Amino acid sequence: MPVRNLHQKPFDQATRDKLTLYRDYLREWLPVFINGSSVDILQIFDFFAGPGFDVDGNPGSPAITCEEIRNGTNRE
Repeated sequence: MPVRNLHQKPFDQATRDKLTLYRDYLREWLPVFINGSSVDILQIFDFFAGPGFDVDGNPGSPAITCEEIRNGTNRE
């Protein structure tokens, strides 16, 4: 049975919209958790993550998460 590669096409508009919402969510909430005095470890599980980028090089949720964590820790 042939294996279907789900990651050989660029993101469609619905996926790009979802990723914009996801980035906005992270920008609002990561500082709350990163700067919170009661948080020692922050774990983020993305169970349906793809390889990180689409075939055109647009970032997916794993790359967006890494970017926002890096940017969030540099904002303070």
